[in-house]
Amino acid sequence: MLLLVLEVNSKLVNGYPVKLLHHRGQQVKLVGLDFPVTLSWYYFKRDNGKFVKRYVISTQPQPS
Repeated sequence: MLLLVLEVNSKLVNGYPVKLLHHRGQQVKLVGLDFPVTLSWYYFKRDNGKFVKRYVISTQPQPS
């Protein structure tokens, strides 16, 4: 299993931006990857108190 943090400007192979997805745990194909990954996100609280959305992908599919 591989876990990575993505940049906010990452896109799916159909051109749809990752930041517009609404469901965590979706199997998606990203531009530049030849295999599907599971996508999720979390909110990271910065020192100034603001939250930033961070995206994470995993090569292991989410259990159903």
